[in-house]
Amino acid sequence: MINFQIIGRRIQRHRKQSALRQSEVAERLDVSIGYISQIERGTADVSLKRLYEISVIINANIEDLISDINEDSSNFLNSEIYQIIKNWDAKKKNMLLKIATVIGDENND
Repeated sequence: MINFQIIGRRIQRHRKQSALRQSEVAERLDVSIGYISQIERGTADVSLKRLYEISVIINANIEDLISDINEDSSNFLNSEIYQIIKNWDAKKKNMLLKIATVIGDENND
């Protein structure tokens, strides 16, 4: 199953990295800001054609937006977690490791 929330988060991340507002993307696509918001929240299904158009505007490879979005895939969350933490400093990564360790320990009780 395709997870449109993951796609939406990736679109939002790339849009922000490109220093674009939702209104700018909406204007270039000739759609409403609300529609862009729905796409980014994953509440609107988006066609492959529209994804390609968005990827061009936000300067992202479409492959980056749609790779490993199948919830049944073993790599489903790995790339999402990596994208979130890749620019974190060591302190934040250490905190995340501690949280994950505690959660893992709770599951072993």
